Amino acid sequence: METKENEVSVDNLHRCPVSKLTKRERELLVESWEHIQLHDKELRTTTNVSLLLWLLENIPNMRARLEVKVPKTLPFPELLANEMFIIHSKALFDSLDRFVSLSDDPVKLEQKMRSIAKMHVNLVPSVGMEYFRKLETNFDDFIAGSLKTTIADERVQIWGQFLGAFCHFIEEEEKKHNPNSEKTHCCVIL
Repeated sequence: METKENEVSVDNLHRCPVSKLTKRERELLVESWEHIQLHDKELRTTTNVSLLLWLLENIPNMRARLEVKVPKTLPFPELLANEMFIIHSKALFDSLDRFVSLSDDPVKLEQKMRSIAKMHVNLVPSVGMEYFRKLETNFDDFIAGSLKTTIADERVQIWGQFLGAFCHFIEEEEKKHNPNSEKTHCCVIL
């Protein structure tokens, strides 16, 4: 007979090598995403826009980086009518959706995370950790609000860990993109 303690330790042995989430944590991630992701097209558009608006308000410099300049006072119905804003909000939401849908496939998850990290870091100017660190530390507020819970909720904490995995790839890409960013000097005398 397996005890609850044995089940937890077995689950810990099967952590995803990319996200570091256990099987149970990945299930909670998917469950929480399904709760956030509304299937009604009109409601989902509203959720997509809400996510992008949250990013514009909570991530430094994000508003200036968005190709579609959005005044802070633009009413929500007008945002829903702005085609480019909707395209941006859908792309963001779809990226998160792809990450979550690949959470049980470490190889594909790593490929997707690396691909999106590389794309962001290679933008001119680069969109790197100066944007994503704030996302990683503040996204719990968006998730908690969407799930109508607190940031102490386990599902919210799992999202932070999951985004931390993505930020790891952003950091790796930044190092590749700008190898001189870490000033390590080596002198070998023969």
